[in-house]
Amino acid sequence: MRSAMSSGRKSSSINVSAGDCMSYSDNAIATKARAMYGQRLTAADFDAMVKMAGVPEVASYLKSSTHYRDVLAGLDEHRVHRGQLEASLRSLRYEQYVRLVRYHSAREGDFYRFLFFREEIEQIINLLRYIGAGSEGDYYFTHSRHLERWCTYSLGALSRARDYRELLEVLDGTPYEPILRRYPPKMTEQKNRIDLVSCERDLKTYYYKTLFHQIRREFSGEARQALEEAFLGEVAADNLNAAYRLRRFFKDAPEEIRKGLLPFETPWDGVIQRVAESPSPQELDRVLMSSKLTDRPISGGDTIEAVTLRVRERVSRKGLRYSVHPAVVLLAYMVQMEIELENVVNIIEAIRYNLPPQDVRSLLIP
Repeated sequence: MRSAMSSGRKSSSINVSAGDCMSYSDNAIATKARAMYGQRLTAADFDAMVKMAGVPEVASYLKSSTHYRDVLAGLDEHRVHRGQLEASLRSLRYEQYVRLVRYHSAREGDFYRFLFFREEIEQIINLLRYIGAGSEGDYYFTHSRHLERWCTYSLGALSRARDYRELLEVLDGTPYEPILRRYPPKMTEQKNRIDLVSCERDLKTYYYKTLFHQIRREFSGEARQALEEAFLGEVAADNLNAAYRLRRFFKDAPEEIRKGLLPFETPWDGVIQRVAESPSPQELDRVLMSSKLTDRPISGGDTIEAVTLRVRERVSRKGLRYSVHPAVVLLAYMVQMEIELENVVNIIEAIRYNLPPQDVRSLLIP
């Protein structure tokens, strides 16, 4: 069985030569990423959007005045549905990614595929949720236009899968099939119940284990350390978000929460443990407010997603501005664009629900 990052039924031109050499193409990635970062949305852009009256107005602004203009070029902002707008906005991140990694020469299986590797796994997780919810009919899903070029399974066949057995058939020959085969659906109340928690945990665990292997193989010194710390930060954020939601909203027991967490040691493990064991919502808030995770005090009005994104924003901004390692700069830039997109989506959602501008601003990651 070969790794999804090292092999597949289809090959891609998005590759990199081994090693951590500072070649011309390496420097081009760092230079280009910083130049693209200079085109990001500004505080003035966000301030203008939070005052707008509707989604079409936001779409028109993004289309005419920001770096989203190209991905929105064919969109009628006056008739666009919110879902269409968000899908178009999300596509920019992948377009930017391709523009950056294209500088590398072809070689199968490397770190620089990380974003499409994650997208490939997210498609499986989304379908599992769809099947697990007992949905019927066609599965409508979106993915970047580039994923088809190297995906290790057929995206078309995946979209046609209607149950767990058909999903396993689509994934036959990939590393994902044996992962999911560990958790056959169980019949309860005349329905097959999928163990979504275990499936998602093991798929993400495979993703991060593969990434850490690639990082250790291709990088050394400060670059390796910075990349490992960045992805461990992602793991920590994922685990903290999960522990908080499961404890606060579903009242899961600490041992059940721990079963669903990604099995990696992170600097936040102490906080995550205290969150999982908090006896009340008030104690949950006290744990977070005393955690010192962010560089500003955490308030009771902060969502857990905002807390974790603020930490990732600060770390990635530092890497983007000061790192001399192209892979670190690339990863930091992609995190910054992810957070920018979340801000835009939050604005769109808030406008739909007629929130006042001051409330909308409180949702944004500065």
